[in-house]
Amino acid sequence: MKENLRSNIFTVLIFILLAFGSLQFVTWISQMAFENTCIELQEQYIGTEVSEVIKIVENAINFGKDLENYYGMDEQLENICQISEGNLKVVVLDGTGKPLYLSFQQKEENKELLAGVYSGEYQNAVAEVMSDKVAGEQIPIGNR
Repeated sequence: MKENLRSNIFTVLIFILLAFGSLQFVTWISQMAFENTCIELQEQYIGTEVSEVIKIVENAINFGKDLENYYGMDEQLENICQISEGNLKVVVLDGTGKPLYLSFQQKEENKELLAGVYSGEYQNAVAEVMSDKVAGEQIPIGNR
């Protein structure tokens, strides 16, 4: 009888441990799904807001504003950086692919990015994008 009671207790303990482990696994999966959803929503929000800033600049250029002497470009770049909480780096290029405005040139830790923008590899990638005439395209710089 004692052996039967011990085996029943052991069986119940195993089921409790399995249930607890399963619950922990489901909790972990739910948390990961929630975090991924939050990241995707944040990316969509940033993409939408950046598209709005791009439209504002494009409309100003269409109405005769000169891109090379664009008054207020610093504010536009600052708006984009605030939207992305500093995670987004912006480069505004002229028709030949040369950088006109950079959102990160004043910061010391971005020297690698600045060197990458002026590199031949980056300029070739810009030329490919410019041939498709896509505004707001992402171009990797170096190992980023």
